[in-house]
Amino acid sequence: MAYWRMQMHPDDSARSVAHAVNCISRGFVGLDFREDVGDLRARKEPIPAGQADYVAMLEKMGVGDVILIQAHHRPLALVRVSGDYFYHPDAKELFRVWCRHLRPIRLISYYADYQTNPAGWSKITMTDTIAQLKDANGMAYNLIEKWLEDIGADRS
Repeated sequence: MAYWRMQMHPDDSARSVAHAVNCISRGFVGLDFREDVGDLRARKEPIPAGQADYVAMLEKMGVGDVILIQAHHRPLALVRVSGDYFYHPDAKELFRVWCRHLRPIRLISYYADYQTNPAGWSKITMTDTIAQLKDANGMAYNLIEKWLEDIGADRS
């Protein structure tokens, strides 16, 4: 099992919470590209510049991994990956989500239910869209560990 952090919104950061909660409530995490690149499993051409790390959702993320969803540099939710990557060209209409590159998830917890006083919420600056957390001493990694422990969630 690996830990990740992810932001989920199109070029509409003013509504990042709404976009993320919409996806989570429908049972998905996802992302998309500025231009439709199609199914990443079948793609032969290079991914557009500045978006190559998106491929990690297909190639490195696995079932059982835990993702810290962030919005505005604040924790929003913890979710667990429950299925494989898939691409659906009509996801916006079919699933009513903004992204076409998806992974099924199940919600572990919303941060506002875990830490009810917003004045004490952690700020974890995130400038990329998706990143695997490898530093066990890092702020996001430690937050996930503590959050899982505090709520008694299964770590495996």
